[in-house]
Amino acid sequence: MLQGQKLYEQARYLTMVNYLTNTSVWIGGEAFFSTLSPEQLEMIHQTGYEAGVYSQKLTLERDAEMLKTMQAAGVEVIYPDTGPFQKKAREVYSQFPEWTPGLYENHSPATAISINAQRPASSLLGRTRTNRRFHASFWQSGRI
Repeated sequence: MLQGQKLYEQARYLTMVNYLTNTSVWIGGEAFFSTLSPEQLEMIHQTGYEAGVYSQKLTLERDAEMLKTMQAAGVEVIYPDTGPFQKKAREVYSQFPEWTPGLYENHSPATAISINAQRPASSLLGRTRTNRRFHASFWQSGRI
């Protein structure tokens, strides 16, 4: 968006806070997932994982190209220390005890990356207990 709309022509500073990680989420109702065989679930998770890894590769390549283009146009790219913000943001989870227990620990970017490095995404199939129950398979990029 910044490069395509040429917003960098007016905004000469780009602060990389990485508040949003590149995430692909496949969500289906429990009624659907419960009709699938273990083999079908594995196929969905494995191909989803592979597509996510490929998408991540393309995204990182394109991001690098866009940053080079903007820097060549005179944009100063700033990488602030996000540690203090991350620490403060983690406190939010304790303010919502009705959320699924262990939500942050089980689904934080660092956890997802660690899990993805060890096994295919099929191990990420799980249930959350929010207003609706659903199964989700996801991957998250390493940009934290």
